[in-house]
Amino acid sequence: MLEITKEEVLKELGNYITTSSGGSVSNQFEIFYENGIGFQSYSSLIAIKFNDKVSEKFKGKVVICSDYKYSNTTSTYGCAFLGEKIKDTDKKIENETYLYCSEL
Repeated sequence: MLEITKEEVLKELGNYITTSSGGSVSNQFEIFYENGIGFQSYSSLIAIKFNDKVSEKFKGKVVICSDYKYSNTTSTYGCAFLGEKIKDTDKKIENETYLYCSEL
């Protein structure tokens, strides 16, 4: 697992632009940043997809945050955001396809 810090992740996100809740699902949000899109469940950031306007370390990468399996609801909508099943997310963390941040 490739561990990164909260400061590294937040620095790469850049300026916060806007937030929109997805459809009729309450407490599940996509957050649009200058340098990526995040998925938030209640007050916890769950995953971030970075665009190509960032450093090489984060370019086109996905960051998974520590609460990604907090509940069935969080896992369900987090997986929908990523377009995969939770076992696929786990494998991508393990093989370092995804970056992992235990501080977020």
